[in-house]
Amino acid sequence: MNLNLNDVTFSAVYRGERADALGGKTTMDAWACTFTRDKQSVAFDYFTGLGNRKMPEWKGPGPIPSFHSLMGAERLAQAKPQAPGPADVLHSVLSDAEACGQSFESWCGDFGYDTDSRKAFATYEACQRNGDKVRGIFTREELARFATELQDY
Repeated sequence: MNLNLNDVTFSAVYRGERADALGGKTTMDAWACTFTRDKQSVAFDYFTGLGNRKMPEWKGPGPIPSFHSLMGAERLAQAKPQAPGPADVLHSVLSDAEACGQSFESWCGDFGYDTDSRKAFATYEACQRNGDKVRGIFTREELARFATELQDY
């Protein structure tokens, strides 16, 4: 999807593989994503699953090897991380920003979190911060347009 960002530029810088941002055991590709307008920038941490990587073209004999085979594992190790686009990041950040209009209890109810969880409260606060940041670089009208354009993303 190609969003019209007007005079806003977007960049995504690869930060390497990291453990799941939510504390799980899944390895993910970490990105520092930045939106810049004039001299003002806002940055967001963004994570993509290893399944989003671009696999090298298979040039070997026969069918593509299973990832469980030695040859398949070697091929998987050569897969290249693919940078997220502005629509990917905005979709995620706009979802986070929905927390800004909700109490912690209401947010927990909507997203299935326990209201007696410190981890849930930390996630809620991170969503609040992302909402504040995105509203610092985009106008209300732009955010409303992005929300409409990304509603089925």
